[in-house]
Amino acid sequence: DEQLAFASSSIEIISYDVISGTLLLTDDIVLLGGSTTNWDDSHIAIYNASKNVSITVEPGATLIIGNGCLIDALNGADQGLNYHFDVQPGAILSMTDSTMTHCGTTGTGVGAGLYVNTTSAEIKRNTFTGNRYGLVLGPNSSLCEIWHNDLYGNTEGNARDDSVAADNRWDDGTWGNIWTPTALGWADADDDGLGDAAYVLPGAASASDGRTLDGVTNVFVDDDYAHEAAFYFDTLVEAVAAVA
Repeated sequence: DEQLAFASSSIEIISYDVISGTLLLTDDIVLLGGSTTNWDDSHIAIYNASKNVSITVEPGATLIIGNGCLIDALNGADQGLNYHFDVQPGAILSMTDSTMTHCGTTGTGVGAGLYVNTTSAEIKRNTFTGNRYGLVLGPNSSLCEIWHNDLYGNTEGNARDDSVAADNRWDDGTWGNIWTPTALGWADADDDGLGDAAYVLPGAASASDGRTLDGVTNVFVDDDYAHEAAFYFDTLVEAVAAVA
């Protein structure tokens, strides 16, 4: 694996791809408008023992995270520090089949682990866990697609939607997201793998996930995906065991 480190006071990036490698971020970075950055099957490690670290995706910038990428803030939450992503209005975000942990801080705004304040973001088949606050959609967010994610064990909150347009989608009509069942009073009387009631998210949008899941229900078999990718398994036997 390639290992890279950024450690200046603030870095502006035109584009930086990391494929099957490790990127260590020790200070703020800004993805500039017009840039495209692709983090694929990689470990994005964030650490600074004395200050918050932010990754800002500016208007016009594109950030693609996928294929088992692990974003790990290396115990930042334990230190009371805030490591977070700020996806600004006009930015483009696609995050699929990846994991974010140890990010975010107390509060429901830009300090969340992943703060998305843009339109048409794609957030699918990811795991958000161990963060202080996981995923927040800001007031300018609109038409974002958020489903097949596993959101649990984030100490201040799993997710929130403050969209003014109130048109983000938290399920695709068939499947929604996995939430912490015990905290939600999750029930499935007809044993179809879907919650009997919609989950209404915190936030001004009063958004809801109408197809909540209790654990891994739909899975995919593809041996090209990294082991961290949610819902993906190398073999049919492993996939069947996951939903048994």
